[in-house]
Amino acid sequence: MERTFIKIKNWSNNFVIHKISCFCYFILLCILIVTCEHKQGISDIVVTDSAPTADAGTDTAVGLNDIVHLHGIGSDSDGHIVKYEWKFGNDVWKTTSTGDTIIIAPAIAQTYACSLRVTDDNGLYSVDVIIITVTSSPPIADAGKDVTVYIGSQLRLHGTGTDTDGYVVKYEWKLDTADWVITATGDTTVTVPSTAQILNCFFRVTDDDGLSNDDSISITVTNGVIDIDGNSYNVITIGNQTWLAENLKVTHYNDGNAIPNVSNWWGNLDSGACCFYDNDSSMGDIYGLLYNGYAIETGKLAPEGWHVPTDADWTQLEENMIANGYNWDGTTTGNKIGKAMAATTGWITAGSDGSIGYNMLLNNLSGFTALPGGWRHFSGRCNSIGNFCAWWSATATGQDHLYYRSLISQYANLIKGGNSKTCGKYVRLVKD
Repeated sequence: MERTFIKIKNWSNNFVIHKISCFCYFILLCILIVTCEHKQGISDIVVTDSAPTADAGTDTAVGLNDIVHLHGIGSDSDGHIVKYEWKFGNDVWKTTSTGDTIIIAPAIAQTYACSLRVTDDNGLYSVDVIIITVTSSPPIADAGKDVTVYIGSQLRLHGTGTDTDGYVVKYEWKLDTADWVITATGDTTVTVPSTAQILNCFFRVTDDDGLSNDDSISITVTNGVIDIDGNSYNVITIGNQTWLAENLKVTHYNDGNAIPNVSNWWGNLDSGACCFYDNDSSMGDIYGLLYNGYAIETGKLAPEGWHVPTDADWTQLEENMIANGYNWDGTTTGNKIGKAMAATTGWITAGSDGSIGYNMLLNNLSGFTALPGGWRHFSGRCNSIGNFCAWWSATATGQDHLYYRSLISQYANLIKGGNSKTCGKYVRLVKD
């Protein structure tokens, strides 16, 4: 370092210092030296540039082959960012115009490091890293809807499997505690047991990543009858006939077409119709549906193996019941079977010994369980609930009428009559 000397001129320039103490001289000298040292050392100061800051965002989890939007940020306290670069896993650095970029997640489930590098106008750079976890989603199994089937029948099951990030490679079914059975597709056929019960049926799909998913349905096995809508009906056997033990409530013909539910005037109809008593759907749960005669004439109300009874079928039922001791007084002559056919509840109190509405605890010995659901006039007016019920036959009496059978609270017999096809009555089915 070069030395700087300071000369204090003496008294020759008319500058006279009187009585300068040693202390004052020392202070003045120190100030001059410090000032000169500071002036001489300016050339030793070094100016440095700060590196930029990179922010790649937060760690994230994505699915296989997902489109991933990355949003990176770069900042520089003493300049500006001139270049953004991204690197996914072991790939090479790729320059982007901003800190944003889009990548496609790999088709392999694993964890990847994703790096952002920003470079400033002085060539300095900074790197930040986030972790992207690529996961595989399991497939989705759909075993279908719960079903009710008849004992001993063949049941076709239809299951489906979907996979958002791959494809299904295996379908399996299992009935209750049995072993899993592999099927080529989601469809399979099972033989229903010969006893009434409720079964759990399981469906499993496995995808190309080895992930699986299960679904299940409930199978109700009944010894009754199933209509096209899935309604199940109890049955009874009297003599050599098997009958439904409850009224029909189906809303579709057996070809799948809907039976029109007509809530107003039926007088001008010449095609099939149905309705609830007083157009109240809750009545259908109790009494079934009322059908006009044209719906009967389609021949499409019954499931396979069953039919709407003819007048002859009704006559045979009457004869079977009389012969098998179902007259209220135990005799085997005369028609006194109404009490044995009528349910023990719902009827108004009426009549005397043998009447349906008298001492109803003695009703329904046959299990026919007839409820007093009334009937429907063609005008749309419903009548006689609690006192009367009637069922169509499939046999015509004249051009526009069909035979029917009915029960009335104050009487003991099953009554035969005929009525216009524009009116509404209930339906029982008999087995072929």
